[in-house]
Amino acid sequence: MLRDRLAERFEAFHGRVGAESFVDALALDDYIDLCSGRTVSRSWAFRVEVSVPGLPPVERLAWVGYRTAELRKALHVPSEFAPSLFWSTRNREGYPPWTRSVEDAPGLAELSISTTDGDEWHALTTAGEYRALSTVNAASAVADGFVRLVSEG
Repeated sequence: MLRDRLAERFEAFHGRVGAESFVDALALDDYIDLCSGRTVSRSWAFRVEVSVPGLPPVERLAWVGYRTAELRKALHVPSEFAPSLFWSTRNREGYPPWTRSVEDAPGLAELSISTTDGDEWHALTTAGEYRALSTVNAASAVADGFVRLVSEG
């Protein structure tokens, strides 16, 4: 769905959207660990790169961790851990290869699916504001975030 939203946003500008999924990233044991507030290895979910002629490309890596204290507080469930998506940018210094993005995340800095409704996402914007979104609206917010990042160059 995100790829479709990105294609819609960048088509008029003759932009390119590239995406790579890391299909063997998380196992059931990893999910259980995340729900217990433990970090996991192999947490990369997918990588997105968008480019528009005449502007520098924008690349972000989405990875999975557990909900932050800020999101749990916004949900009024301080002890409920669940998986969340976060964003990283390439590290210009080389190592580690990626560093976490917050202010320069594409629209939403953290996204976590509801534990009771598969079409509801809990998110924190890059400004730290809480939003509840459908899957379609979450994908649209991220796509709009990529448009902002590309336009800011």
